[in-house]
Amino acid sequence: MIFGDCPYKDCKGTHALASPEVTPKFGKEVCEECKREYWVYYSRFEPEAYTLEDFTKKYKVDEETKSISLLKESKD
Repeated sequence: MIFGDCPYKDCKGTHALASPEVTPKFGKEVCEECKREYWVYYSRFEPEAYTLEDFTKKYKVDEETKSISLLKESKD
């Protein structure tokens, strides 16, 4: 199980999510309190939850191939 707070700062919701059999992996969830979607990195060692905005700043989702890749960091 992964226990944690909703990643949206204006929400007081918490979550208890069952870990998938194979980790690490990403999944999209919906907060029961605020009803907004968020992404979860299911990991037995470093689980993390992201708002949709924060997730898209760090990762690219390819719906066609059902893959997620890390965006290259800009050197600004």
